[in-house]
Amino acid sequence: MSAIRVLLVDDDRGLIQALADTIRSAPDLEVVGLAGDAAGGLQMAIETQPQVVLMDSRMPGGGGVVATREISSTMPDVRVVALSAHEDKASALEMIEAGAIGYIVKGAPETEIIDAIKRAHRGQMSMSAELGVTTFRDLVRDIRDLHETEDLLHKNEQRAAAIVESIPDAVVIVGDDGLIELVNQPAERLFGYLRGELVGQQLEVLVPERYRHVHEHMRARVKGEMYSRPMESGHNFNGLRKDGSEFPVDISLSPLKIDGRVKTIASIRDVTGRTIAEDAHRKSEQLFRGLLDSAPDGMVIVDRSGAIQVVNAQTERLFGYTRLELRGRPIELLLPERFRATHVRHRFGYFGHPQARPMGANLDLFGRRKDGSEFPVDISLSPMESEDGTLVIAAVRDVTDRREAKRKLDESAELVQKQRLFARLIAAQEEERLRIASDIHDDTIQAMTATSLRIQQLRRHIEDAGQIELLTRLDEAVRESINRLRRLMFDLRPAALDRSGLAAALRELLERLEQETHIQFILENRIEVEPLGDMRTALYRISQEALANIKKHSNASTVHVDLRTAGSGCLVRIADDGHGFDIDGNDNKPGHLGLVSMQERAKIAGGWWSIKSPHGHGTTVEFWLPLSPEAAEARPADPA
Repeated sequence: MSAIRVLLVDDDRGLIQALADTIRSAPDLEVVGLAGDAAGGLQMAIETQPQVVLMDSRMPGGGGVVATREISSTMPDVRVVALSAHEDKASALEMIEAGAIGYIVKGAPETEIIDAIKRAHRGQMSMSAELGVTTFRDLVRDIRDLHETEDLLHKNEQRAAAIVESIPDAVVIVGDDGLIELVNQPAERLFGYLRGELVGQQLEVLVPERYRHVHEHMRARVKGEMYSRPMESGHNFNGLRKDGSEFPVDISLSPLKIDGRVKTIASIRDVTGRTIAEDAHRKSEQLFRGLLDSAPDGMVIVDRSGAIQVVNAQTERLFGYTRLELRGRPIELLLPERFRATHVRHRFGYFGHPQARPMGANLDLFGRRKDGSEFPVDISLSPMESEDGTLVIAAVRDVTDRREAKRKLDESAELVQKQRLFARLIAAQEEERLRIASDIHDDTIQAMTATSLRIQQLRRHIEDAGQIELLTRLDEAVRESINRLRRLMFDLRPAALDRSGLAAALRELLERLEQETHIQFILENRIEVEPLGDMRTALYRISQEALANIKKHSNASTVHVDLRTAGSGCLVRIADDGHGFDIDGNDNKPGHLGLVSMQERAKIAGGWWSIKSPHGHGTTVEFWLPLSPEAAEARPADPA
């Protein structure tokens, strides 16, 4: 029987030479070539036609994955066995998806490497039991979650249909092509059609013929946009029933984006009765209201003595007084008490030289309501001559919203600056972590793996039992060092965080915690939108710090991690059943700086962080981070 032809591809020279000697020691294996990078491995595979390729999975530039995929697609008879310093599900799945039939962790005994090559030649898979079980368990869990998601989607569709039917207004859902896709029963009753007669028709079938051209033009203008309009927006519309009769309607429009296409939900209300009432009310108002009542601002007319002569309805709403309560009273009644004496002097001076003063004069002015509350105002003054002498028309505008908007704008600018600082900080930290992890993988683990192989080769040539035992212990120490370095690589930058997302990375972290401390865990993932980039990294790092504290200080038996979408961000809750600790009395104790670090990281990201630790009842860490800088304005309340 001819020997199995093996090609070795690894960018570490010492390791690949050690691997070659290990394989040559097996009588039924033959090394047909050594390649130091992915491109060279591909070329040598074409030239030597090996039966098995032992491929380093993490060569620079993702070469191991790319080379495995190319060999699997162009040379299907060649089997690839991945060799990696990473013992995690994300890295293993990446190579298996590329076409590898085995996944061996560097530092494994040489018998496992030789056995993996022989199994690959027979078409059998090789992977450690622990890694294989967790990997395929997650695949089964993903399939189960997919089925549950499809069932939930079906139930949600049923609920949505029931909600649409329960709405008292007529509801018509229209696609971006103007075709009616859904109507409810009130719409059937309102327009006199059965839904089967409307679905698939152009929306203009419900519009009087004389308006259809204009309606089509307006619909085309907003096509594909997230256009909305509330009820009572001041527009007048008419609907057309099946029998040709017209009737006045009020319409609200709400956009709905599904599968990249914008649909419009139109809620239609018959306002025949309201229209009649509004016409009567309008005619009545025209008889009793003057020019002042049409002004959007509060209008107050004052004589030279400061007595209020006329106010409009907006003034009543602003200050809470009726017209009768204000007429003849001094204008200072509408000012805070601390400004009244000064205002009297200003008023006398103004009437001595009256002149117009526009809004926005950068004065810090306040009004006082009947209930004693104060609010910021802007005031314009306009003198007017009358038969009774000079009058002053004061237009008063409540600028509470404007000042609040300015405050939010200032806060938003500060938040953007914090986000930029946060992004630079996270990028610098993660770049350094990735560099260290890469150095460990590309240099230290490679060299120690080669050392382990050399020790195993040396042991085959020694007959003294004591020396063999000594070499065995030395090899075990080297492999334990490799395992510790591999755990350090995971802590520095878990591969699952970028490949599989936040929940998957935290699950691996919790599984490692359970292996090392026997602390059992529960992970609930209810995130609707996967965090990306710096925010996902920040969520993971704060969680990692909290779990590290549990490992060191809690003496817990169980930890519960809850991930969920809250507002426009992600809320994380980590609770253990340990003995708790005195938060306020831990200024100088180990771990306190970790608490400060978690809080500051959350704050600079635009979110919040809190901790509760009643003595003897465990510790709960809870924090929220926004998915974007804009989302920080709508953050949920901090429980602290």
